[in-house]
Amino acid sequence: MKLEIVNTSVVVLAQQYNPTVLHPAFLTSEEIVPADWQVAEAPLCTILGSVVKYVNGLVFITESNKFQLIDNKPPDDLGASQVPPLAAKYIRRLPHTHYTAVGVNMLGFVACSNPEAILIERFLKAGVWNEDPLKPQALGLRFVYQVPQAVLHLSCNAGTFGRDQESDQKAGILLDANYHTDISAAASLEEAEKAIALFSQRYAHFTEVTKIIFELEN
Repeated sequence: MKLEIVNTSVVVLAQQYNPTVLHPAFLTSEEIVPADWQVAEAPLCTILGSVVKYVNGLVFITESNKFQLIDNKPPDDLGASQVPPLAAKYIRRLPHTHYTAVGVNMLGFVACSNPEAILIERFLKAGVWNEDPLKPQALGLRFVYQVPQAVLHLSCNAGTFGRDQESDQKAGILLDANYHTDISAAASLEEAEKAIALFSQRYAHFTEVTKIIFELEN
C-alpha cells in the first residue's frame, strides 16, 4: 500500500476577519497571487464568508473567524507547495488582526481493496463487540498525538478517491491530519508565520506516521 496526497491546506483562526476583503482584485493588487492567475468560477464575496477558486486548484476562503487556503492539486513534492508562502503573504497583509491558532492539514489516501475489513482486522481486538450479533461493517479511528509545537489529530476512515471522473474512484483508506498550534496574543502574526513555515516538517511527519501505522511502501 502507498500513500497519495489528496489535498493540503493551512487554516489560520483569528478573533475577527472581514470576509469581504477577500476578492481576486485584492489578491492581485496586494501581490499575494500573480496577476495572470485565472479564477475557476465567479468569486463569492459576502459579509458572512468569501471564496476565491483558481484553475490551478488553489482555493482561498474566509469566514468571520477563519482564513483557509486549500490546494486541491498538490505537487508531488510538497516541499514545492505554494500553500505556506501564499498563506503567510495573506496574513501579513492584515497585520492588525489578532491570530489565535494555525492548522496545517493534509488529506491522504491509501488505495486498497476491502478497506473496512483492513481497519477492523488491524485495529479492533477480538471480543463480544465484534462478534455476532454485533459484527461491525466498518471502523473509524481518531488518533491524537502531542508533537513539537502542535497537537496532531489524525483520523482514519474507509472511503473512495479519484482525481477526475467518478468512474476512476478507487476504494481505500482516507487519512485526515490536522496539526493544531495555538498562538499567543503577544506576537500573534510572528507566531502564526512560524507555525505556517513548519508545513514541510508536518508533511514529513505525516508520511512517517502513516507509514508506521499502516506499514506503507516508501
